Amino acid sequence: MINKIIIQTLISTTLIFGCCQVFAWSATAHNGMYTYTSFDYANSEESKLAALDGCKKNFGSECELMEDTFHGTAIVIVTGSGNITKIANVDPELAAKNALIDCNKVYKSGEKCSIKHVFWDKGGQWLSLAWGEGAKYHMQQDTSKELADSLALEECEKITTTKGSCVIQDYISGSGAYYVALAKSPSFSSFNRASTKKEAIRLVLSACKAESSKGDICKIEWTEFNEGPMKAPASIKKISALIIKMEKEKMHELEIAIKQLQNQRKTTRNLSCTNRCQNGSCIRTFSNGASENWQAPQVFNAFTNSWGWDTTTNACGQ
Repeated sequence: MINKIIIQTLISTTLIFGCCQVFAWSATAHNGMYTYTSFDYANSEESKLAALDGCKKNFGSECELMEDTFHGTAIVIVTGSGNITKIANVDPELAAKNALIDCNKVYKSGEKCSIKHVFWDKGGQWLSLAWGEGAKYHMQQDTSKELADSLALEECEKITTTKGSCVIQDYISGSGAYYVALAKSPSFSSFNRASTKKEAIRLVLSACKAESSKGDICKIEWTEFNEGPMKAPASIKKISALIIKMEKEKMHELEIAIKQLQNQRKTTRNLSCTNRCQNGSCIRTFSNGASENWQAPQVFNAFTNSWGWDTTTNACGQ
């Protein structure tokens, strides 16, 4: 049984000037036993195709998708026998905890669910600004340049005073981490971008004051931050170390179990025994002193045309 956990779908929230935050995408595909996760892709469709392709190439069978996720997130894969659970959370340790809880809810036959993989989807996003006649503009943040440009132009055309006048402002648009600021006076508006909020504000106020009519006062209308790739938190390494530890413990337990089974078989093959039977109820005693009760089966003797007890075929339990 595959447990599908819905993590996140596309978020779309528009402010007055059109800020919409959506992140880079990841996706996980599985074949019922193994999982393959793609991450840091520009959009949902690319991440899904990459996950399906990677799963098929690595595991040689048809795969299906688990739900995709957004960036800046730890993605934890947990498995039990026949069960795969995927959880995303900005806190890697919380993601691991919740994935284990959900796995154990679905699979309750006693086998312990364990963490198999942890990823950090660092993401990033594209910012586009469209400007039209009448000082009308729309700023859009989205998963790719194409999407951000398209939506920014579409929304700008709805509010501009002259249809078809909206143009993407390339000096503002881009990906990575930076600040955008807008300064306005009654006669002039100025946009600019910089690596810090303080510098972005300084640039737009300077341009606004230089170009505005005499006596007009420039004011900061707003500032916006475009998120760049997010660095993985230290707890990612902590969970990775935990996965290695859990795998080593499992391998050690398996090695012990195999050795015990081999020793048991070797001992059984090497021991001789004697039997005392009353009808079909027998006690066999081994050369090491150990003894056990056993029940001999009834068999039909074709020569005597009668039933009897077979106390020799499995005399020492081999």
